[in-house]
Amino acid sequence: MPWEEVSKVQQEGRHELVLSGPEVAQRIETEGLDPLVLQLESLNFLSISKTALEQLPTPDGGIRLPALAKLCVYENRLAALPATFAQLATLKHLDLSNNRLVCLPDNLLTDLLQLEVLNLSNNQLESLPRLGPLSHLLDMYLSNNRLTALPDGIDRPELSSLLSIRANNNSIEALPPSLSRLPCLRVLDLENNRVTELPADVSGCAKLRELNLKGNKIADRRLKKMLEDDKVQCASVLEYLRKTAASRPGQATAKAAGKKQKKQQQQQQRLESETGDGDDADEAEAATIDIRHWRPESDLTARLHESVLEVRPYLVLCAVRNIDLASAPGRFKAFLACQQALHDGLADRRQKLTVASHDLDKIRFPLTFEARPPAEIVFRPLKSAKEESAAELFRRLRQEAEDERKAKKRNTVSGVHRYLSLLEGRPGYPVLLDRDQRVLSLPPITNAELSRIGPETRNLLLEVSGHSRLELCKQAMEQLISWLLSSALKDDPANEAGLAIEQVRTLDWEGGLRVVYPSRTDLVSCETSSCRFNRPG
Repeated sequence: MPWEEVSKVQQEGRHELVLSGPEVAQRIETEGLDPLVLQLESLNFLSISKTALEQLPTPDGGIRLPALAKLCVYENRLAALPATFAQLATLKHLDLSNNRLVCLPDNLLTDLLQLEVLNLSNNQLESLPRLGPLSHLLDMYLSNNRLTALPDGIDRPELSSLLSIRANNNSIEALPPSLSRLPCLRVLDLENNRVTELPADVSGCAKLRELNLKGNKIADRRLKKMLEDDKVQCASVLEYLRKTAASRPGQATAKAAGKKQKKQQQQQQRLESETGDGDDADEAEAATIDIRHWRPESDLTARLHESVLEVRPYLVLCAVRNIDLASAPGRFKAFLACQQALHDGLADRRQKLTVASHDLDKIRFPLTFEARPPAEIVFRPLKSAKEESAAELFRRLRQEAEDERKAKKRNTVSGVHRYLSLLEGRPGYPVLLDRDQRVLSLPPITNAELSRIGPETRNLLLEVSGHSRLELCKQAMEQLISWLLSSALKDDPANEAGLAIEQVRTLDWEGGLRVVYPSRTDLVSCETSSCRFNRPG
């Protein structure tokens, strides 16, 4: 007899199924997982977690999950996967973390061609199968295993979208020699491994911003010292690799890779140029954007209270002045669509971070970011006619979500209702407040009407907050600013309006600096032949 949860999905055509908790764990330990779970053709999200599951069943007729996009089977006791697992052709997100996996099917990482996120952290894997042409792959989490090497094919050119490789706490001894084939790689975390040499080719990864090789056995003493020093920036390490390679006879690989990367960027910039008149025309049309250094008198600061650190510890803020959202038809709506695209993509539907934009002229600095009991947060939500507490807002939205779910007979809801689970059961909600303790935003749910932007807005405060990684928040901020620059400068190629970016500091409660954005290493990818930055000294 099928499980009750399975029957509901079959009868109502639900798209999500979550199996977790002591009662489910007891059933699985007693009778095993219902095989029909793997034949629910309407599912696009399946989660099985915190149980005694040791193996996935093999149902008659095989696995049939033709619509499954996200599969989370974490904190179980899985030791192996069936070979048919690779038949999940639509899978985009695979989380198998915190199990007991010792090996994977050979075809797993060659056949899942739509895969974007792979999480294999906290298992017992000694090796991984070869990677196929996973052109959509963005993030790999391989931490806390027994790997002696990164998977074969990690440097294949089809992985051009790969953003991060996190493989700390393994036994990796060497890196592949052609990592520069990963043009979008931003994070390479190999802390606490057995790497003795960092290939010079790594310096050809033009977008690399986070390079962590602490706790390795790097033979080059100076390089090891740089890698162990938190104050040494990634750019300095890459420059050292270039210079070292260039100074050694027969080892100019990094220098050549750097030149090749620069040449490719220049070619791409020429292709993207709107003038089409060659380098002289690009130079003539180039806009210089001032990045204004933080000044004490500007008071553009925000303090993070200790109460928010467990809920949402990362906050990145930036001011953009003299922006034009009104002159071109549809530009304002396109800006809002850009934020929504970030939420649906990089932010993983706000599961990792939230983006917000405010009218800078309506805000009184300094700001505070803290967690408060929802009943004590009273404000007028965006597009709302009256004030209400965050507790009242949550109850209202939850009721709306339940009404929608019943009306459409499905387990998923749309709009802001999708994010309520992120605050469910929290004693304190994260809230951004201005100097007068007025609410600006309640991430990840909504902004306040107080700082609402419109086509007439000239000065923006951009906000990105999250609980995943600071680097991810910075990446979202960079994409948001990149959109603003590319759109605003279409009508003003010489930047006569004086569009400028201004640093905002985020401090801890004691006044120590946590983040200043943009720093010298931020927004590098935004500089093109038609847009250059005048950075503070």
